[in-house]
Amino acid sequence: MKIKDHKGRIIPVPGSVKFDTGNDVATSISEELVEKLDLLPDGNKKRRVTGAGGTVVHCSMVEITVIIRKRRYRRLALVGAKAPGTDLLIGMDIIKSLNDKDYTLGK
Repeated sequence: MKIKDHKGRIIPVPGSVKFDTGNDVATSISEELVEKLDLLPDGNKKRRVTGAGGTVVHCSMVEITVIIRKRRYRRLALVGAKAPGTDLLIGMDIIKSLNDKDYTLGK
């Protein structure tokens, strides 16, 4: 899996990626990965997200482009709303598109 950095280069994701079929909210990215890619979150675009255990967080958004199986997905990702130990959490906003193209997830 690859991701576009701030210079427009397509590089392998420098971190842990998980696909979350239970995530109907949005794809999310860690603050650490945002820094590594030198992306600029939009502090004016915030989204209220209820996480595990009912905790509510207000997340900035950042535009990302990920490449999965040679398909390019451009999305606004939540910054910081992620699973522990995960840098990029792919949600159903992308997984549904993969399913529509008859891709399956697995080894």
